[in-house]
Amino acid sequence: MSYQGDDDLFSGRRGPRGDHRNDHRNDRRSLNVKGSSQGSSDQGSEAKCFAAAVRLLAGREYSVKELSAKLLRRFSADAVANVVAEMQAEGYVCNTRYGEAFCRSRVARGYGPVFIARELEQNGLDSDLIDALLQPHEDRWLEYAIAQVEKKASRGRSRGALFDHASAADSESDDAENREFDETGSADQRREAWQRDQKERGRLARFLARRGFSGAIASRAIKIGLSGQQQNDDEC
Repeated sequence: MSYQGDDDLFSGRRGPRGDHRNDHRNDRRSLNVKGSSQGSSDQGSEAKCFAAAVRLLAGREYSVKELSAKLLRRFSADAVANVVAEMQAEGYVCNTRYGEAFCRSRVARGYGPVFIARELEQNGLDSDLIDALLQPHEDRWLEYAIAQVEKKASRGRSRGALFDHASAADSESDDAENREFDETGSADQRREAWQRDQKERGRLARFLARRGFSGAIASRAIKIGLSGQQQNDDEC
């Protein structure tokens, strides 16, 4: 197949909805026509399908499965199969290239391997290719997870900073009268601090799980990330 001679292939123009309905009716009527007219209609449909695929790929990379699903909304299965096969042969659509772009995008947005692998599988990539795409990041998932912990924890501390400053003066004024209850107060404070710590750890663990990090990675990242936050607070 060759579609390079069609002047409208890369124009990106679309007709009104009525035109699309007429095209579909004409396509259905053409199924009853024998001989060369049927072949001409098929070629025209594939040319339009090819043009639509080019417009989609101009925006971003697509997997073979994802591109086919998009095209099947408008074109016949035969036209889509032929066009996608042609585009694969010409290198216009490539699962490996799509997967590399997808991984870069999701890693930059703070997602982990479980999330990325699931999305890639849903978009038609096989397990061997997924493993190969994730391999370059294998030694850095903990680093990525720690960065997410530190970012999330710092946001939580920022939200609580105003309350902490406002309550500091009140705490200082109450110190004198509360000294006689130091032992009991210290025990209560330690218990409350432990409860707050556990609540924060649980919140971060759920956050990392939604982001696609394993439980083992999340546990280590939370321990390291929170200890780093504590050190920063002590230095301040």
